[in-house]
Amino acid sequence: MTSTILNIPLLISASVFLVLFLFVVAIYQYIRQNARERALIAKVLETGENRIISNKENSSSETEDVVKNPILNFLRFLGKGSVSELSADYTKTRARFFRAGLRKANSPALFWGTKFLLAFSLFACFYLGIIFLKPVDTSTKLLASIFLALSGYFLPDIWLHIKNHYQKK
Repeated sequence: MTSTILNIPLLISASVFLVLFLFVVAIYQYIRQNARERALIAKVLETGENRIISNKENSSSETEDVVKNPILNFLRFLGKGSVSELSADYTKTRARFFRAGLRKANSPALFWGTKFLLAFSLFACFYLGIIFLKPVDTSTKLLASIFLALSGYFLPDIWLHIKNHYQKK
């Protein structure tokens, strides 16, 4: 009975120490987070003017592409429905384009349109080849069509990866 009474002051002092320690750590984390936020706000304010100028240049070059190249218009049309601008995949893809040196705002839409068009066209070309050439058994047809569709889908990713690799050098 006396051993539990002697442990109560020890438990109280350990609890007080733990509460004070956690309070000091919380204050430190709060101050550190505020310093990071201030640094980030200062950085954004410094580069804000450059971004506005860059966005004006990108928008003017996009309107030139709309008029000049109907193929790009078609690819952009295909790609617009593929990925939403609010999704996480869009922001990841956009960052990959920046690293590759492609700064236009419509680059992800063109990229997704190209992926869709390549996947569909390789698949369709295979079936047109089967029609005009000798017949192929069903399992080979299935395997080749899946392989070609996946190849067409991932070829733009491989191209972007290679472009990123050479941009880093």
